[in-house]
Amino acid sequence: MTSVDDRAFGEKHVTGYCNRWAVWPGETIEFMVNCVPTSYHAEVVRLVHGDPNPDAPPTEEHTIETSISGTYPGQTQEIHAGSYVEIPHNPAFDLIDGCTLLTFINPTTPDAGHQSLLSKWDERTQTGYDLHIDADGSAAFRVGLQNNGESVAVSTGTALEADNWYALAATFDGEDGRLGVWQVPIDGPPHPTLRTGTEQTETRQLDGAAIATVTDTPVRIAGTSLSTSHHTAEGRFNGRIERPRVYDRVLEPSTIRTGMEPDREGPTDGLVAAWNFASGLSDGGIDEYDLIVDVGPNGHHGQAVQMPTRGVPGVTWTGETEDFARDPDQFGAIHFHDDDLVDADWDVDFEWTIPEGFNSGVYAVKLQTNTDEYYVPFFVTPEPATGTAPIAVLAPTATYLAYANYRFADDGGGGENAIGMAPILDESSVFLDAHPEYGNSLYDLHTDGHGCMYSSRLRPLINVSPSFIWGHAPPSNLQAFAQDLYLIAWLEHRGFEYDVITDDQLDEHGQDLLEPYNAVVTGSHPEYCSERMLDSIADYTQTGGRLLYLGGNGFYHAAEFHPDGKPILEVRRPQTNMIWTGQAGEIHHAFNGEKGGMWWSRDRHPQKLTGVGFSAQWEPSGGYYRRLEDSYHEDVEFIFDGVDAETFGRDGFITGAAAGQEMDRYDRTLGSPEDAFVLASSEGHSVYARRLIDENQSPKPFLDGPTSAAVRADMVYFRTGGGAVFSTGSMAWLGSLPVNGFDNDVARITGNVLEAFAADEPLPGNE
Repeated sequence: MTSVDDRAFGEKHVTGYCNRWAVWPGETIEFMVNCVPTSYHAEVVRLVHGDPNPDAPPTEEHTIETSISGTYPGQTQEIHAGSYVEIPHNPAFDLIDGCTLLTFINPTTPDAGHQSLLSKWDERTQTGYDLHIDADGSAAFRVGLQNNGESVAVSTGTALEADNWYALAATFDGEDGRLGVWQVPIDGPPHPTLRTGTEQTETRQLDGAAIATVTDTPVRIAGTSLSTSHHTAEGRFNGRIERPRVYDRVLEPSTIRTGMEPDREGPTDGLVAAWNFASGLSDGGIDEYDLIVDVGPNGHHGQAVQMPTRGVPGVTWTGETEDFARDPDQFGAIHFHDDDLVDADWDVDFEWTIPEGFNSGVYAVKLQTNTDEYYVPFFVTPEPATGTAPIAVLAPTATYLAYANYRFADDGGGGENAIGMAPILDESSVFLDAHPEYGNSLYDLHTDGHGCMYSSRLRPLINVSPSFIWGHAPPSNLQAFAQDLYLIAWLEHRGFEYDVITDDQLDEHGQDLLEPYNAVVTGSHPEYCSERMLDSIADYTQTGGRLLYLGGNGFYHAAEFHPDGKPILEVRRPQTNMIWTGQAGEIHHAFNGEKGGMWWSRDRHPQKLTGVGFSAQWEPSGGYYRRLEDSYHEDVEFIFDGVDAETFGRDGFITGAAAGQEMDRYDRTLGSPEDAFVLASSEGHSVYARRLIDENQSPKPFLDGPTSAAVRADMVYFRTGGGAVFSTGSMAWLGSLPVNGFDNDVARITGNVLEAFAADEPLPGNE
């Protein structure tokens, strides 16, 4: 039994992650663990239900004896966040007699201390050279000298302004013993030019000739070398860098000035390397995201680490286009953040190959010490496109990633004023606040105030846990993954045969993943999805497939998975909403070139897919459903078999009722099918339930539960080209399944529909 007596509230003595969401028999999954004590125990558990609420059914998990069960030595593994570019060491960069460095930068936190821009510098030995922002916020250049084993630096002495483009240059002349640094602001769109009369230059004369030190560290852009492993860097930079160039000689001042012009290619004499961040940009996204191309004569290509943001406007952006494919050279910048993180890069503690015949389901490796426990969830699926049951549960892994490590309780967009109650600070929230190195969700801001666009599975996901508590909405407060276990518990209780499949698999394999199944069931909140996911689900329902959409705010926001199959999600936010809004010119996904944002902005309203679409949000207390006239039609009698009351869903473990959190409505003007049966609508909502903010362009009254007809959840059923769709329109729906030991009208309605959808026979009304 795990004890917390020796662990302070909010501390975690063991955390971990795995390298993939989904794995099937014959495939191998790796597990990485950070453990403070000297040892920990690991075992595989099948997860069924994780709600610790004493009024809910008991928590349920089943230990599975596997080859990895046992005790392991603990090791402390650190996370080193912050993005940069690394170019391997080459003697061509050992510029002992002299050099010139040129680049353009747009710093976002110039007052944040030392930040390296272009360097071949070893922080431990103080050797090499480093163009950087110094502690005073000015452009500076330092060089380690062989003469006396010391480093010398020169600074412009003029602080850089945040969010402004600058041309920078630095020179080291060993023969004359002189250092120089230039800093010139650039006026922005529509005609980027050097700002006249504002050039800041500074030189430092050394005592005689000097020879720069040589270091075998790599060249780094946006950081300096601290170690050769685990993605470590010092002097991490916040902001954009474009066109860094290295020369093996001291260029003439007039030549340097020409090279600092935004619209000039720059000199070529003595060029060692010239990295072009626009290389690879196309209408299909970036060909190789991490490859940083040297367009100079020597091919010193680099590698981006921790996924800095590409496909963003650079110094020559005129504002005439927001699509990097139309004019890649205008998007030749990379935005680096000192807290970027897509790979914790921990050592592998153990791995497991799934045995043949192993049942599909929701699993986790459970890590236990004497003072703590931690779950690393994953999904065992059939080999893609080979179902083993008539039903598939589509786990919304895209949405899990979007919200992964979301710091809602004290710093999110839906705070106390929005939800009408004090947010709950649970242990996980306290831990995340104390450990920013565990990375952001796609709802958080980077340290420089810019929105986070990338989220990865390759780090501990603190809130993807069977009992994670959301920051509001009693009585149970479960969120996302934990909330979706209500569905698993109900399926197990009813004895339905089902497989589990995942969003990332659907994005990779398309409709073929869904074809083996009579029915596909969603989780509570499948908000984020790629174009291929949308197309695949639409094609599935139009060719005989049957979809149960048992959530709210689904299929609403565009997202893209990494094109090389890495468990990384990209989200761009061009539309204003309550979270954050992307910067101008940042609206296209770098992974595939497609426009980001809400799907409705591309005329793909969710109503066209599921009959209902996002309509209201922030309902913490929940409402119930009332049956409508359509529900008494003979073609839908099967749905309400055993349901006698006019209203249902008055109880639930999420928001206290079946209709809450975020809700969807039927709307013909947005694409809901004309021939759909609108079976029920919710009512009884509070003043904290608000009309969707995206639909309100100015402050208006009468937009809450008691005053707005659009604040509701609609239950809809309609037939498609041989298939059918059933939608409940509420994120809280699954939380009502376990009420009264799974004996309630919400469970009956869901069961009636799933039995009919999973059967090989035609649906009622289609005989």
